[in-house]
Amino acid sequence: MLIYLGMRTLRSGNHYFRLGWLAALGKLALTTLNLLLQVTPYVSLMDGWGLWASQGVHLVFLLFLGLGIRQAGIDAGMEKPKMPTWPIILWQVVLIALALAEISSWTVMIMMVYAWVCMVKHIYHCADDLKQAGYVVPVSPVWFSAKPLLLAYLAILLAAMIGASLLVNYTPLDAEKFVQGEESGANMNTAEIRSKLVAKGFPEELLKQITDEDLEGLENVIGVDALTEEYNTSNTKRMDGASVSVLTDDGRIKTFVWFEYVDGKHAGLVDSVKIQYDEMQTHSPVTGRLFYEKKGETWTAELRFEEESSTYLWFGDISTNVWSQTKYSFPFMADHPRGYFTWWTEKEDDSLIYWSMNNTVFYCLRTPLVLPYVELPENAGNVVLFGGFGSSWGQDKFQIYATPEFER
Repeated sequence: MLIYLGMRTLRSGNHYFRLGWLAALGKLALTTLNLLLQVTPYVSLMDGWGLWASQGVHLVFLLFLGLGIRQAGIDAGMEKPKMPTWPIILWQVVLIALALAEISSWTVMIMMVYAWVCMVKHIYHCADDLKQAGYVVPVSPVWFSAKPLLLAYLAILLAAMIGASLLVNYTPLDAEKFVQGEESGANMNTAEIRSKLVAKGFPEELLKQITDEDLEGLENVIGVDALTEEYNTSNTKRMDGASVSVLTDDGRIKTFVWFEYVDGKHAGLVDSVKIQYDEMQTHSPVTGRLFYEKKGETWTAELRFEEESSTYLWFGDISTNVWSQTKYSFPFMADHPRGYFTWWTEKEDDSLIYWSMNNTVFYCLRTPLVLPYVELPENAGNVVLFGGFGSSWGQDKFQIYATPEFER
C-alpha cells in the first residue's frame, strides 16, 4: 500500500512511472485478494498461480520504476543516468531460480550476501542522481492525501477480513422454544425411568436437563457410572461437564456427555466438538441437544454429527480412530449456554459389554478473525488417542475423557 501511494504521486512524471503505478496497483490488488482468501475455505485458491502472478507483477513494477527514474535523469539533462533497480531485479530472479532448483549451501549463501551488499551500495550511489533529477518530476494531483487513504484502506481491509471470517465460521442454530415441564417426567413410564436412574446414582441435576425422548430404552437399568471433575482436562475455566454412562440388562451402554458454560460465561464464536470412541465397539449415531436462555425464555436446538475415521501406526500395528464431530454457534450474548450429547455402545457380536471409552473435546473459538482459515474441529485427520494436543491461538479447549466400567 505504501508503494502504491508513493507511485500515485509520481504517475505524471513520465510514462514509465505511470506503468509502475499501475503495476503497484496490481500488486496491491493481488495482496488484498490473498489476505481476504486467507480467512475463508478458499485459502489455497491462489496457490501456484497467485505466487507467480505476484512475483511477475513485482518484477514488472521494479522494471518500470527503474526506467522511470532513469528517464527522469535524462529529462534533467544528466549523461548516462543509472537504472537503480536492475540489481534488485537480478536478485529476485536469482532467488526464484535457486528456490526452483532447491539449491542450498554455504557457498551460495555467502555469494548471495556479497551480492546483497553490492546491491545496497548501488542503490545508495543512485541517490546522488535523484538529487539532480528529482526536480523535473511533477507531483501528480490527488483527491486524498496518503495518510487518510492508508488508514481507510487498512480499516476496510480489517473489517472485510473479520466479516469474511465470521461468515464462514459462524454456524447458527435452528432453535425453538423449550418448555421444561413437557420434557421432565411428563408420563408415568419416563417418571419411573428417572426414579430408577437416580436410585442407581445418576446425578439428579443432570438428569433434569435430559429430555424424555433420550431416556427411551432405559427401562431396565443395571448400573450407572458417573465420571465428573477428575476426568476433565482443560485449559479453560469457562466450561464444566461430566460423562454419565448407563448399563442396561441387554448388555448395552448409553452414554450422556453434559457440558455448560459456568458463572455467566458466554460461548465464543464457534464451538466445535469431537467425540472419539473405542474402535473395537460399535456405536449408534450421536445425537445432541443444546439449550440457552434469551429474554427469559429457554430455547433448544438439536445437533447433527458427522462420523469420521482414520488409520495410524501404533507399535507396528495398524489401528483405527473413529470419532463423530460437529460445530455450532450459540446466539451472541445467549445466557447459560449448555447441552448434552448421547449415544449407545455395544459389541459387534451382540455379547454383553461392561466397559467403554469416550473422549469428548470442545474447541471453543474466541476470536472473530481466524488467520489462516482452518477447518473446525481442527486436526480431524490426526486424532491423538489420549488427548495429547493443545489449543490454537484464540481458542479454549475443554476435554472430558471417560472410561465407564461396570461389574460383571
